[in-house]
Amino acid sequence: MTTTNKRCLNNPHATATPSSGLGKGRITGAHTVRLLVSVRSADEAQAALAGGADIIDVKEPARGALGMADVSVINDVVQTSGDRATVTAALGELVDLVRCAPPPGRLASQLDMIKIGLADAPRDWQSQLLARFKSLRQHAPIAVAYADHHRVAAPPAADVVEFAIEHRLKGVLIDTAIKDGCGLYDWLNDDDLRDLVAAVRAAGLLIALAGSLTCVDFGRTLSLGPDIVAVRGAACVSNDRGAAVDAVCVGTLAQIVADFNVQRSVSAV
Repeated sequence: MTTTNKRCLNNPHATATPSSGLGKGRITGAHTVRLLVSVRSADEAQAALAGGADIIDVKEPARGALGMADVSVINDVVQTSGDRATVTAALGELVDLVRCAPPPGRLASQLDMIKIGLADAPRDWQSQLLARFKSLRQHAPIAVAYADHHRVAAPPAADVVEFAIEHRLKGVLIDTAIKDGCGLYDWLNDDDLRDLVAAVRAAGLLIALAGSLTCVDFGRTLSLGPDIVAVRGAACVSNDRGAAVDAVCVGTLAQIVADFNVQRSVSAV
């Protein structure tokens, strides 16, 4: 039986149903799932790489779910990672990017992907987001859909997915905006997530799932068919997203992903 965090009971969709497989045939073609670990420094990037992370994401957790790290930190992580991993960076919320002057410094050209959130999204968020991505066109754009969108005045995940597909972005990240103990499955059930994943993948875009995921959630999340599973807290000491990324914690998660990929490749033969 699925349990729901009591702080999340005001959500009408909080009764998540356990996954029964790879989308009941709606997702086709085996693919390798990759592990993304969010880091706040070059030292944490080293730990994540040592643990087996496939993608290094740079953000500052103290600044929010998509808190942007200083440009110097982002560039340090890019340099540290080199060609060992794909590197992405959170650039904060669209509303802040529109209101505020751009941060000092220039993002390293080797930064692969950028993510922008939609909390407190303006009415014309589609045109504003597209303009922001076009101004940073050297980095592949990832739109962020918040599973708990109603708590932060963000558009529903389905609207963000539709936007990403229409404008041929690189992909979509489904995450939670508020980190208060409520996770991805407190806001979206397995069937809803599976449909979103299938729609994004059918369009040829990347789909990443995140939202206070723990080791316990990994099997369930992997079974939904994403391209990427993204974590911060689960990769840190004591499952605390404010603590340091730990290579051993990352290694545990990386092994779960690797085992899943092997099992699925064998089953596909």
